[in-house]
Amino acid sequence: MRRIAIAEFRASPEQRRLVQEVLDSGRISEGPKVAQFERAWAEFVGCRSCIATNSGTSALMAGLLALRHRLGLPRGTKAITSALSFIATSNAIWHAGFEPVYVDVDPVRFHLLPDQVEALLAEARPGEYGALVPVHLMGYPAPMDRLLALGERYGVPVVEDAAQAHGSLYQGRRVGSLGVLGIFSFYISHNIQAGEMGAITTDDEAIDDLARRLKDQGRVYRTEEDLPRWFVHDLVGFNFKTLEFQAALALPQVADAEEILRARRENVRGLNERLAGLREWFQLPEYDEAVGYLGYPLVVRPEAPFSRDAWCALLSERGIETRPLFRSIPTQQPAYAHLAEAYAGRVPNAEYLGERGFYLGCHQHLTPEDLDYVADAFADLARAYRAR
Repeated sequence: MRRIAIAEFRASPEQRRLVQEVLDSGRISEGPKVAQFERAWAEFVGCRSCIATNSGTSALMAGLLALRHRLGLPRGTKAITSALSFIATSNAIWHAGFEPVYVDVDPVRFHLLPDQVEALLAEARPGEYGALVPVHLMGYPAPMDRLLALGERYGVPVVEDAAQAHGSLYQGRRVGSLGVLGIFSFYISHNIQAGEMGAITTDDEAIDDLARRLKDQGRVYRTEEDLPRWFVHDLVGFNFKTLEFQAALALPQVADAEEILRARRENVRGLNERLAGLREWFQLPEYDEAVGYLGYPLVVRPEAPFSRDAWCALLSERGIETRPLFRSIPTQQPAYAHLAEAYAGRVPNAEYLGERGFYLGCHQHLTPEDLDYVADAFADLARAYRAR
């Protein structure tokens, strides 16, 4: 039986060589490889600087906290974000001292709805909102022109959660380069795979400086001249530094990013073609050449004679790995159950997708035969349901 995984990591000869260089150097904590990765990722995204961290979550925490310091925002300032996302978005907002406020999402491209953002900002007190955090979920860019315009009009900085959107374009520009800062995750299932690593991208020199200090326990030290102040810390920070190994794994993939993105798009296109006959039961992903697809998202329609979980269980029996399309944070996540009553009836699209959405792998190592296997499994299961 084939195994169709959400993600697959295959170490290239170049990655093995770079990892061996790290071992031979004796320097495994942040050093020249991390600095090289930061330069390469900043250039790829189109930003002045990149700050590497140990995860996408810590990147968003450090980035938002840097923004709070930059603007002097008090703890408890509100941040608008998407009701549908991996929980790390909300957790980072919370731990950075903001209060998350949720809006519903587009049912096809999964981004937050600008009209709802505008309604909140139009009724807000001065200083009530300090950040707008759109999530480019599954690689689909949020409508940044409207969101940036709203941010400009109401004085609210836009922070892009591009954790799942490596290489996605919005009107010709990479996501992560459009707001005051953007963040990325290089988790094992993402387009650029480093196991655990994150990054902040920004053109703002003050954000860059603050984020670098915050990720290193608020350390003052920057150059050899500062060595006497090695253990002087002027900010309450974290240990969010990464390792040379992760950078060594990521660097060759940054060089090959366009090919990785092309292969993933082709797999999305190929699955759409093969599963077109099942549109009565499944919402297939919208294909877009500008999207860097994290996975292949589907939504089980209400007309289908099965639940999402039942269908995914049958796929699992055939070796096809799936994941739910996250959950509605304020109404379906136990960690945020205290918000459920306040948001009842307010985020129906997020709840619908949280109950019915799931995704498959579309990674670059899948072959046409793998796509055929997935399509055959869907067709066989559909025939069995129709015969009931």
